[in-house]
Amino acid sequence: MEIVLTIINTIFFVSTWYFLGRSSIYNKLLKDYRDILRIAIEQEKLLEKAIEICGAQDGMKTAKEKEIENGR
Repeated sequence: MEIVLTIINTIFFVSTWYFLGRSSIYNKLLKDYRDILRIAIEQEKLLEKAIEICGAQDGMKTAKEKEIENGR
């Protein structure tokens, strides 16, 4: 009887260790995913600002070119 209880206890210990290990790995992966997603969103915002700036510069160039064409 003691052997059976020892085997059952060992099975419960190993299964608890296994599931706690898996859950900690999943929690770490979720945290890393959130960080990566936050960084990607920030990069997207910076890219949109850069596109707006470049668009404004392109608009200024075309306006200057039109002024030169019309003025001269």
